[in-house]
Amino acid sequence: MLDEAARATGVDEELLKAVITVESNYNPRAVSPRGALGLMQLTPVTADRYGTREERQTPAARRLLDARTNIFTGARMLADLTRRYGGIDVALAAWNAGEGTVRKAGGRMPAIAETEAHVQLPQHAHGVEVVSCAPQTCGQ
Repeated sequence: MLDEAARATGVDEELLKAVITVESNYNPRAVSPRGALGLMQLTPVTADRYGTREERQTPAARRLLDARTNIFTGARMLADLTRRYGGIDVALAAWNAGEGTVRKAGGRMPAIAETEAHVQLPQHAHGVEVVSCAPQTCGQ
C-alpha cells in the first residue's frame, strides 16, 4: 500500500513510513484525543477534503480506520501541502500545527516547540527527518 500510495502521489515512501511511525506507531485503529484517526492520524474534516468522490460515500470516521484509505488520503494531503508550501519541512509543519498556523508564520516553520520537534532538519541533511517528542517537550 505504501509503495502504491507513493507512486500515485509522488510522496516518498520513506516519508510516509516516518509519518505513520510518529503519528500512530503503525496502529490502524489509533484515535487521538483530538479525534484524529488511523495510521496517519487524520481528522474527518481532512478526510473529506482529501478523499475521493467514491471514498466520501462512506462516513469519514469509518473510512479513516481502513488502512488503505487512510494512507492514500494522507499521501494526497502531504503531496498537496508540499506543493503548496514548496518544501517537505513546511508541509510537515502544516501537518502538525495546522495550515492556518503556518500561514500566520508567513509560510514558514512556526515557532512552536512541538512542531519544531516534529520536523527536524539537521544542517547537513538533504532530506527531512520526522521524529516524535516526549509529552513534556511537546506540551501535550
